[in-house]
Amino acid sequence: MLILADSGSGGTPATTRFAVNQIRTLLAGGRAVADDAGWTSEAFLRFDAGPVPLYLGAMSPRMLALAGECADGVLPLLYPPEHYPTAAEQVLDGARAAGRDPDDIDLAACIWVSVDRDEARARRPLAEKIAYYGASFAPYLLHRAGLSAADFEPIQAALRADGIDGAVDLVTDRMLALGIAGTPEQVVARSQGLIAMGARHVSFGPPLGPDVLGAVDSLGREVLPALRG
Repeated sequence: MLILADSGSGGTPATTRFAVNQIRTLLAGGRAVADDAGWTSEAFLRFDAGPVPLYLGAMSPRMLALAGECADGVLPLLYPPEHYPTAAEQVLDGARAAGRDPDDIDLAACIWVSVDRDEARARRPLAEKIAYYGASFAPYLLHRAGLSAADFEPIQAALRADGIDGAVDLVTDRMLALGIAGTPEQVVARSQGLIAMGARHVSFGPPLGPDVLGAVDSLGREVLPALRG
């Protein structure tokens, strides 16, 4: 699997589509087409490569539609998780517009998760992540969650003045809802909501929990079996 991620910082569908086509050419044994962005004809594989599925990580509507157009799999970054039906439809619209069968695309639901038996401990790592990155989320996604970049300005000021401890205290429950934080049972309950919306592939992303190894174990032993059941 090869993953290309949309950082939300200026990439365009055209440049991403070009990159996907270049990579497919390389994987087929060809050479890249030189361009002004840095690709040269010296870009080619020095070994034999079989088929490699290409996944696109995307947030914006245009990039999600592009992923449906040309990717084998799509990793829509969901802030909040309940954005899944909208993101999925944007992917599938892109696939249908390109004449593709939507069933040929592996469409995941990618969410931030922090899990621990102690709910307060579970909330802390996610609050730290949101304190650092919430202000840089796409305004489109923040608006859908009932938030705006301005809501994070006091948090950014606290980060500069007091560090993470002061900033975490300002992260609200609405902001925490951009991901999932709680006990294994709470993670299961909210993830089941995603499955009810049509998700068949759920991808848990960091922070995962205050004890990362323990969180991964909990996800494997308690959360995933409950979702598969």
